[in-house]
Amino acid sequence: MKSMLFILLFITTQIVSANERLTSPQDRESREIQMAESAVLLSIMIPTNEEGRLYLDNTASAGELGLALIAAKNSKASLNSLAKLLRYRLDGSLAEDYHCFIPKKGKRVIKYLKQINPTKLETQCLGEVNKLLTLHPSLLSGQSIIKCTPEVEIKRQVKELIGSLDIQCNSEDF
Repeated sequence: MKSMLFILLFITTQIVSANERLTSPQDRESREIQMAESAVLLSIMIPTNEEGRLYLDNTASAGELGLALIAAKNSKASLNSLAKLLRYRLDGSLAEDYHCFIPKKGKRVIKYLKQINPTKLETQCLGEVNKLLTLHPSLLSGQSIIKCTPEVEIKRQVKELIGSLDIQCNSEDF
């Protein structure tokens, strides 16, 4: 019986190990980016009711960690994701960190900022927010704040960010 369990355990670990080797780094990075973007979105969707205040600290931290994870890498996927976070109406420390991360990326991020289609980006955000609200309607209770950046504002922010690439800041400045 023990030998059978050992063999089963051995086979299971080999399958898991082989699966991890077959998963490309891009697939893993895509999952990481998707989770990080979800953390950012959820952190801005905190309701202003009592239930939301209970979760505010943990979720806000998750949003900041998600943003930091995306900004930590210089891959095409991460730079593209970082640029497209403009779709969310970031505020507070998320906005401060975001506006520091973009200039730190310098010329590497310009291409992705210029490729932004504001209409598609706003539509993407609205779809993500609606999906989240369908799954968790209580996220909207007590608030009517729009969480997506309007198309006109995305255009303005893209120009502003491209113009600010020479400005270096430290998130501790805020």
